[in-house]
Amino acid sequence: MNYRPRNLLAPATALLLLGMQAGIAGTFRWVDEDGRVHYSDSVPAEKVRLGYKVYDGEGRQISVVEAAKTESERIEAERQATLAAEQERRDRALLATFTSEEDLEVARDERLATLDSAILLAEDKLTKLQAQAGELKAQAASDDSSRQPSQDVATRLKDLEANIGEVEADLAIKQVQRRAVEDAFASDLSRYRELKTPSVR
Repeated sequence: MNYRPRNLLAPATALLLLGMQAGIAGTFRWVDEDGRVHYSDSVPAEKVRLGYKVYDGEGRQISVVEAAKTESERIEAERQATLAAEQERRDRALLATFTSEEDLEVARDERLATLDSAILLAEDKLTKLQAQAGELKAQAASDDSSRQPSQDVATRLKDLEANIGEVEADLAIKQVQRRAVEDAFASDLSRYRELKTPSVR
């Protein structure tokens, strides 16, 4: 019977070599443009932009290097970060300003009541101006049709119509403001409830 020691050494040598290769291969993991996964002891310089993961000698992930962003991706990421920061600022202000939903609703009702009063005043003023304009037009029509309305009537009518236009514009603005206040408070109330509701994980 021939005894060959190398047969005993071969498996151990193979395991040692395999372990060395695994340690090297498990250092970096990166994916090329075709979606193929690569393991190596370094990332080719031209592939660094694709991003990669770093593993320790035991195969545990220790860090991730994200793929480089395109210009449009970078701009979008900055935009999203700005929006997130603004939302966070608004959330802090909302929680600092109101201690309950009831507080928020009271503030909304007070703001709307102020606008409603201003709208009613504008509507009343508009009604009176329109009545005055109607009276002047009737007066001008009752004059002798062969004559032009007196300069005084024509001037007053022109001034009234200008005032009517200003009040109508002011009324339209106040009505838009009222809708905007309603929408803003509805959004704030919804967001307030989200912030106050414990998230379920």
